[in-house]
Amino acid sequence: GNPIGETLPGDNQVTYNLTTVDAPLNTYFGYPAPVHWTKNTSMSIITYSTPQFPGTTYERKLDGGDWVVLTPPSVFSGVTEELTGLSYGGHSYVIRAKKSTGVVDPTPAIHTFYVDSTPPSVTIEKASVQPSPTEAPSATFAVQLNEPVTQFHVGDVQFFLDGSPVSPAAKILPNFENNTYTFVVASGQTYFVTATGFGAGTLTATVAAGVAFDLAGNPNTASTNSGNSVSYQPISAGSSPPDTTVSGPIEPSPAYATFND
Repeated sequence: GNPIGETLPGDNQVTYNLTTVDAPLNTYFGYPAPVHWTKNTSMSIITYSTPQFPGTTYERKLDGGDWVVLTPPSVFSGVTEELTGLSYGGHSYVIRAKKSTGVVDPTPAIHTFYVDSTPPSVTIEKASVQPSPTEAPSATFAVQLNEPVTQFHVGDVQFFLDGSPVSPAAKILPNFENNTYTFVVASGQTYFVTATGFGAGTLTATVAAGVAFDLAGNPNTASTNSGNSVSYQPISAGSSPPDTTVSGPIEPSPAYATFND
């Protein structure tokens, strides 16, 4: 059909007068939707508009630059733009449809996104309230990431007792379901991981590389460790209590009596 009311050539001339002729433009992003976080310096963005008019073009600006005209490859099709050479950091992409009459969409589609290729870093150390040495087979460690991550699991914390791998019972505090943080919403999030039921010796905790991912999909680096060990020294059964020596005069203790009438 001909939605702009023109007379078509031919033996049987028909005039199309559709109500969509004066309808306002609506510009929107197509599928797949553009991502908000990426580790790539290139991105493909698909845009459509409704109603679809012959001769419709698009204008877009990137990061507040000048409007750039984009022409669809065919009538009634959307437009696809391949952005390349994107710098690291935040970006803004604004695009609007434009009729052949020069009328533009007053509410352009806007997409903001962030290019990030830096992997998240991890630091692990014993919690500030954790004594070392300790007489109990329990040790709490603080694991800190410098940015939000996904897919971090309590099993991603590795433990070593005097240098040998061990698998003590462990949980993340606060205790999320299945001890898993599927998504962390705060930068610099600190996890408290408690291990219990290990033998005497020095327990060390580490986080391997590639177990958690930031929002752009970058895997974490291996943890940097600072005071990430706890020494467990249990008291042996039947051991003698420490000797106590008292020097100086001993004051008598007062005596108390209770009488019942």
